[in-house]
Amino acid sequence: MARHWPASVALLGALLAASIGALCGAALVVARAEKPQAEAGRAGAEESRRSSPLRDEAQPKKFAIIPLPRPSSPPASDDAGVDGNARREEEAPPPTREAVYTAHEETVAAHYRDGRDPVWSTRAEAHLKSDFESDKMGLKRLVSLVGVDCRMTSCVATVEWNDAQRASSSWQPLVQAMYSEPCATAIALPPDAPPGQPLRAHLLLDCTEARASEL
Repeated sequence: MARHWPASVALLGALLAASIGALCGAALVVARAEKPQAEAGRAGAEESRRSSPLRDEAQPKKFAIIPLPRPSSPPASDDAGVDGNARREEEAPPPTREAVYTAHEETVAAHYRDGRDPVWSTRAEAHLKSDFESDKMGLKRLVSLVGVDCRMTSCVATVEWNDAQRASSSWQPLVQAMYSEPCATAIALPPDAPPGQPLRAHLLLDCTEARASEL
């Protein structure tokens, strides 16, 4: 059985349908109109960003690490890295016997200008005389002791050989001996000693370090 709506209801429905259709058409027209405008706006903004001088400041910056230049190495010399000063030192001749003897005698002279410690000097002189007379050390078989002189921090033992040849062959045991006074030793033979004649020399004993705790 068919249902019949009143005429007023049918009229209201027709008006409502017409209104909805009109609104949809208007929205479609607006949407179609806005789409070209939006695309034009995006294109304009992109062109503005490309042409703007502040574009780089708005973007995050990227930093590159630039390596520092290495210090330049000195130019190599002609002698495989040996500089001029080293070559001159290597080429310098060794000191002569005369120069060594002169320097040694100057040190001995400075010893005699030093003051004397009455207590230590007397004791050290007695010890050194005993060392030269000791059969165990054997120094008296090599050389004769002429005298011993001790001051504040050093001693000088004057020794004598029968001739220069004997002195040249037996001076090393004097500087290598273990004396009662723990001192550094040095000796120099006269370079112009006449052959066949007695030869005297000064054995220098530097006792500065040994006496450091007493002074």
